[in-house]
Amino acid sequence: MNELVLTPENERLRNLKESYRSIIARLLTQKEQLLSVEEPNLNAAYLTSIGSLQYDLVVIKTDIAKLKLETNLIRSYINQNKAIEFKQIEDELKTATMAYQKELESKAEELRQAREWMNLSPLSAVDNAELKRLYHLIVKQLHPDLHPDLSENERTVFFKAQRCYKLGDLEGMRMIFAQLDQHEISSNIFESLDDEVNYLKKTMEKLTQEIEHINQRFPFTKREFLNNPTAIAEKQAELKAAIEQAGKERNEYQQYVNALKLWKPGLLN
Repeated sequence: MNELVLTPENERLRNLKESYRSIIARLLTQKEQLLSVEEPNLNAAYLTSIGSLQYDLVVIKTDIAKLKLETNLIRSYINQNKAIEFKQIEDELKTATMAYQKELESKAEELRQAREWMNLSPLSAVDNAELKRLYHLIVKQLHPDLHPDLSENERTVFFKAQRCYKLGDLEGMRMIFAQLDQHEISSNIFESLDDEVNYLKKTMEKLTQEIEHINQRFPFTKREFLNNPTAIAEKQAELKAAIEQAGKERNEYQQYVNALKLWKPGLLN
């Protein structure tokens, strides 16, 4: 950017630029806090309190669907008065339920990770505040949205800081911050100050919209619910009742399938 003559308009644009940069740095830190800290916390809290019961219910309902299919396959042999080919039925059941099994395995892994996350030792309030402060300062100096012309090395340093923030690695963040040159990186890719201000304004608006969309999706929509022990207890009781009822239905289907398996050709004669 060419050197500017200080005029009232340029002074206004400079002030606007610094204001936008400060707002963007705050929004970027807020967005990272949502995605790296609050989202996994909310997700883990929901999965361990409600998701595990929902998973149990889905497992039972999947078993029921499988038993219903097995019933129909066995009855097709009975209706034709043919010997039941159990290996053929087993193969068909495995193929038909493969997608369900993969989904269940994925949900089980999510639950495992959620339990691990809940067992992690969180940073103290003081350490967490320092981590957030250091990251905010690094964002102002090295975030690509604020500095589109960063060098490859500078981008690498920023992504390392971003990873430290996600992992809650305060020592790593301190080391990165200590190694930085404490000066603002000026951007030289804009033709004019007005162009830079417009770029920053659009970036600020884009970030504001992204944060709004984040707050409107799961698990952020469960904030109020997860802060209400009564609502959680009521939902747990509802799911436990549904699990008990589904368990009875599964047992009935299993008994029926077991009885069908005893059929032999000629019993219809």
